[in-house]
Amino acid sequence: MERRSRPRSIARARRRAGNTLVYFAIGFFVVGSLLAVAVPTFLRELRLSKTAEAAAMLERMHLGASAYFATAHAIDGVERRRCLPSAAGPTPLRPRPSAHRVDFFDAEERGADTWRALEFESDRPLRFSYRFEPVAATCDLRSPDRTYLVTYRAEGDLDGDGVHSIFERRDAAANDEDRLVPIGILYVRDRQE
Repeated sequence: MERRSRPRSIARARRRAGNTLVYFAIGFFVVGSLLAVAVPTFLRELRLSKTAEAAAMLERMHLGASAYFATAHAIDGVERRRCLPSAAGPTPLRPRPSAHRVDFFDAEERGADTWRALEFESDRPLRFSYRFEPVAATCDLRSPDRTYLVTYRAEGDLDGDGVHSIFERRDAAANDEDRLVPIGILYVRDRQE
C-alpha cells in the first residue's frame, strides 16, 4: 500500500506545484498590467499638478488686478478709476525645482507694495516665480482695439535642468467698463520642459 500512495502523493504534489506556478504567472500578469496603466497615469498627474499651480495663481493675480482696476483711488485729492499699480516681480527672484514658501508682502521682495495692492499671496509652497507687468502704472486706462493692458507671468524650473516653463495671460479693459477681461488664451511655453 505504501507504494501506491507514494506515487499518487508525488503526482498530487507536482500538480500543486504546477498550479502554483500558473497562479503566480497570472498574478504577475495582472499586477504588471495594473502597474503599466497606473504608473504613467500617476506620473502625468504629478506633472499636471505642478503646472496647475501656475494657472491657478495667474487667475488669482487677474482677480486682484480686476478688483484694483474697478476700485476708486484718491490721487492728489481726485477720485480716479481704471488704475493699475506698478510692475512687480519676479517674486521670488528665481524659480526653484522644489516648492517653497514665498512671502509676497515682505519688503525684501520685488514689488511688495504692488503684491499687497493686488492682495496676491499664497498660503502654500510655490514652484513658480511670478510677475505683474502693466503697460502703464496710471489711471484712466483704455484698451484701444482690445490691446492688452497687463501681462501676468509664471516661470518655473520644474525639474531643475535650467529650462523654464512659462505661463502667460493678458488682460484688456472691457469697453467703457471698469473691469479687466482676458485677451487671447493662456500662453504656455515648455509646459513639461
